[in-house]
Amino acid sequence: MSSPAGVDLLNPNNANAYLAENIKIYYLRNGEIEEIYNPNMDAPRNFSIISPEDTGEDFYGIAIGLNSSQLENAITYIEWSETDTDTIRANFQSGDNFTILTKAWYNDVLIFDEDIIPETLPEIIKN
Repeated sequence: MSSPAGVDLLNPNNANAYLAENIKIYYLRNGEIEEIYNPNMDAPRNFSIISPEDTGEDFYGIAIGLNSSQLENAITYIEWSETDTDTIRANFQSGDNFTILTKAWYNDVLIFDEDIIPETLPEIIKN
């Protein structure tokens, strides 16, 4: 994730970086907003910051476990800070032993469509 100036906002060495300890994930389920936190999991807040060493790229990434409690318009909120929250809305297809992402929107902008498979992961630019 970067700013319009090209600053990697997930790099903890940058002054305005979003630090993992401040990021929270919420799901909208049955009309209720639920903070996701499970201290027994490897990623207790349901996201992981991925370093350039792990991605093989020259930037940091974030992997987020999306809300898949419904097949259409499942909402995940990313609280970057107390004053900055973004929304991912997702559609899924489900079968006997699988659930796959079919479409995703970041703040209402389509960032993934299974019918138009991107060659790279979506890049988010924060204003």
